[in-house]
Amino acid sequence: SPTVSFTPPQLRISGLSHPSRPYRGLTTMALPFTDSLVFTSVDHPSAKRIVQTGTITALSPDWKVKGVTIQEQSRATIESLLVSLEDAGATLDDVVSTTWYLVDMDDLPGMNSVREEMFGSTNARTAASSVVPINHLYYEEETMGPVRLKLEMSAVAVVGAGAAVLPFARDDILCPRMHAASGAFCHVVRTDGAQRLVFTGTCTALSPDWKVRGDTVEDQTRATIESLKDCLEDAGASIKDVVSTTWYLCDIMDMRTVAGIRNAMFEGTRPASGSIPINALYYDPAKMGPVPLKLEVSAIAVIPPASENEP
Repeated sequence: SPTVSFTPPQLRISGLSHPSRPYRGLTTMALPFTDSLVFTSVDHPSAKRIVQTGTITALSPDWKVKGVTIQEQSRATIESLLVSLEDAGATLDDVVSTTWYLVDMDDLPGMNSVREEMFGSTNARTAASSVVPINHLYYEEETMGPVRLKLEMSAVAVVGAGAAVLPFARDDILCPRMHAASGAFCHVVRTDGAQRLVFTGTCTALSPDWKVRGDTVEDQTRATIESLKDCLEDAGASIKDVVSTTWYLCDIMDMRTVAGIRNAMFEGTRPASGSIPINALYYDPAKMGPVPLKLEVSAIAVIPPASENEP
């Protein structure tokens, strides 16, 4: 059978912002960070390249914030994403996962409206998506101007590899046991190949009708992991196939409690994992009930190629 080998990551530089700012992740190759990394698998009929961007913002090449409103900054951020993807040989159609970092969760509807418009305007596929609330983004008034950045985002794209750059199959999955996904995004993306990759959006303790399941962190952790299992199952995977998880906790002191339940429910699987403290998660008491969400999680899983009888 064909073998699979991997080339070293290729560094891609888009020149999106000032090259003397290595901590922005948009730099020259002489500095420790780049706009995107391209990992290439070769010598296999279904070989693919994985493109990982750095975080992308509404900053211009001269470090000025482009846009005052959330809609303007969202548009400028996605335009910068397009540049970074293009320089890595990818497009919005190739994006399988996005993570959005938002300073003010009240800006979520405005950001979503632009995301849906711009991801849809290029006939882009849906992507698994996470939205993470943060305190603030880096700001220098003298350099960047009077308006602060309101958001940033990063993306993972998967494209065909090899001389022919053949397309590969992917499935964008909406899970009926999850709450509705917004706009141009879905709950899970699964790519085809010698090893299939499964990317989930963030899973929470929300029911399909947007009610928070559980008052305590223990109950919400169990409900969150059950939601993750549902997403994985709909993609043909299980918790045992998970290789990476990222947990977002409103109270980082809940980490030990979450870890204890996670270890019991992950059935002996020990994926690479990170826990990130955040301010809060989206909350609409009229729709979601009296108790806000306390945590969410996203995951990456790897499963074998599909059998002939598998849809």
